[in-house]
Amino acid sequence: LPRPPRERLSPMCTLKNFPNAIEHTIQWARDQFEGVFAKSAENCQKYITEPKFLEKQRSGGALLAILEGLKKDLGVDKPTNFEDCVKWARLLFEQNFHNVIAQLLYNFPADQKTSSGALFWSGPKRCPAPINFDINNDEHVNFVVAAANLRAYNFCIPSNRDRDFIRECVSRVSVPTFTPRSGVKIAVTEAEAEAQNNHEDDDVGTADKILNELNSN
Repeated sequence: LPRPPRERLSPMCTLKNFPNAIEHTIQWARDQFEGVFAKSAENCQKYITEPKFLEKQRSGGALLAILEGLKKDLGVDKPTNFEDCVKWARLLFEQNFHNVIAQLLYNFPADQKTSSGALFWSGPKRCPAPINFDINNDEHVNFVVAAANLRAYNFCIPSNRDRDFIRECVSRVSVPTFTPRSGVKIAVTEAEAEAQNNHEDDDVGTADKILNELNSN
């Protein structure tokens, strides 16, 4: 049977920074799920079981991103119990739905205009708003419950769907106040996104530093 036509992917900068259709948000969520809960666990497993795993990645241009994930998952973010998974999930919510958007609006304020005098946030660009986590909002808690249990599964930690317990754990999480940083580059076009990726892939010094930290543990 002939294969179905390959689905056309949306530009990276649109998915990450300027989604304007439900298809964009669905694809973004699928990419997030794949990267956070599937690919990261696969990389950890291969790093532990395959001695030459990282050597294979160096030529593929993905070494830095893989090492940064390994540093977090096998180091500073490695959970030892379910409460650690809840903390991780709560901070993931903050990063995805508040901090990233706050940084985007810092770079491109709601009233910013282009060189031609048109509003930057117009046409397909829809101005976003950061979400403040609300422990009484079921959708917010649903995210933490799901993310925490997926995280626990990846690290062979028993699951827990007791929402009262999870709310109690969330209430104890210290969430750092986010301050937007100057100098952060956010791609507006696909060409800028590709250029940023190429620059990151060439950052061998950072990759070597992380690799040395992993080897010392």
